[in-house]
Amino acid sequence: MTEEETRDWFKFQSFATGQLEHLIDRQNFIGLGIDPSFERTERLFVSRWTNKFKWTYKTWDSITDYQKMESSQEERLKLKFGKQIPTIHSIQGELEDSFYSETEKILEDLKLKCLIKFDRFGLDGTSRTIFIGDRYRESTFSWWEDLPKEWIELQPILDNLTRNLDIAREELSRKLGSR
Repeated sequence: MTEEETRDWFKFQSFATGQLEHLIDRQNFIGLGIDPSFERTERLFVSRWTNKFKWTYKTWDSITDYQKMESSQEERLKLKFGKQIPTIHSIQGELEDSFYSETEKILEDLKLKCLIKFDRFGLDGTSRTIFIGDRYRESTFSWWEDLPKEWIELQPILDNLTRNLDIAREELSRKLGSR
């Protein structure tokens, strides 16, 4: 790839990642973002409704899009002129109220440092983000690989979101398998 094509790809990556967070119900929500170096980028958002929770899971198949871009000059031109459409799959589901009741209790008492000492860095690996908010406000906590010890209070929330992520992945796999 040329330098210009690399820049075009990075712009496309940014656009595709933004699409994962677009059109998500952000009313009293928590979310999990997973950004691995060489696998699918994922977003899971869970919103509270009266007596249940609704979740939305989206994943961007960057490997397919990269291979498509590499396959022909026509695809590279689509990328260059912003005509390539990201390969994004999504699915929604519902959970009973009890699934996140413990998470809500933790969120009520959460006291975290906003800025922490960050002495780990890497290019390969996985970045993670927890999103917490409502229609008017949002806090994000992002890290690379392991949850920082200063944010260990987020571990039960991360565990619960990860369980929900596993459910969402299975549902999407079933949905795509039935096509």
